[in-house]
Amino acid sequence: GIDYAFVPYGDLGVSHRISLNVKFGRTLQEEEEILKKMETKLKEREKTLIDKYKEQAKLNIEQSKFSEAKINLSKVLAMNEKDLEAIESLKSVDAILEQKQKEEDNKTYFKKGLELYNSNKLEEALAEFRKIDLPDEQINSYIKDLQNKIKITNDKREAKKCYEDGISLYNKNEL
Repeated sequence: GIDYAFVPYGDLGVSHRISLNVKFGRTLQEEEEILKKMETKLKEREKTLIDKYKEQAKLNIEQSKFSEAKINLSKVLAMNEKDLEAIESLKSVDAILEQKQKEEDNKTYFKKGLELYNSNKLEEALAEFRKIDLPDEQINSYIKDLQNKIKITNDKREAKKCYEDGISLYNKNEL
């Protein structure tokens, strides 16, 4: 807007005042409204992303892709750390991943133990079989068999040593 004023100043004379008011940008109220709209859109977008990651995690779990499910659930919790559904799902996925790792470790121990057993490295095979973390009849039978073979091997070593000592004493005429 434009304002004009004719102002007398006594002995100083008169003054003409002209002012021009120009509005640049928005008012504070308009800025606050825009900010609220942006926050609302951001929250909606975040909810959409959370829902997307949850849905993807469920699909990953159905497909037994537990590592991918963990990643998607972690993304959900990065956006909303109090999401109880995601927390519980992540606990379940972690338990499954831990069990799968345990199974892989057990397979590795069993395979290595069997190789050592077949190579007649009985003590080492027994150590590998004992690392296996589940009660299994086949594993227990290998362990018992190994313990018996180790005992027999030790008995044979002792018998051989006694025999050799006896021969040595005989040859020295000390018998």
